[in-house]
Amino acid sequence: MRFEIISDWNKARARISALRGKFKSPVFRNAFKLKPYKCDFLILSDGDRLLGAMTYWMEDRHWHIGDFDTAAGTHGAGNLLFERFLRDHREKIVLWCWDDNAESFWRYISKKNLRPARKIGLTPFGTTKLQLKEAA
Repeated sequence: MRFEIISDWNKARARISALRGKFKSPVFRNAFKLKPYKCDFLILSDGDRLLGAMTYWMEDRHWHIGDFDTAAGTHGAGNLLFERFLRDHREKIVLWCWDDNAESFWRYISKKNLRPARKIGLTPFGTTKLQLKEAA
């Protein structure tokens, strides 16, 4: 398995498009229709097969995870992405939830990684924003 960090929106889109596989939800398809925003992409692949991807950025001394999705037919790729992110980013982390499924996923993943999440408000899109408990 391979993790790639790409800081350029167009290069990330090209890399994701080049990998075989489709995301489980329309998160990235919708994200790529919108105006690009300043972020890094963490992309997980296995050979030429897409396993998952996420966007993240630093804002107000917190790491924010925005778009996050895994490829259809994968199991555990979301946790692998999150664990890889946690390895390098132990500070305060804010999770953007695009819907109830995303919020449930983040609450499960955060509990599994012993970093419980609490609601801290809403994203600019009116969806839930969670903050992880800081690492001990």
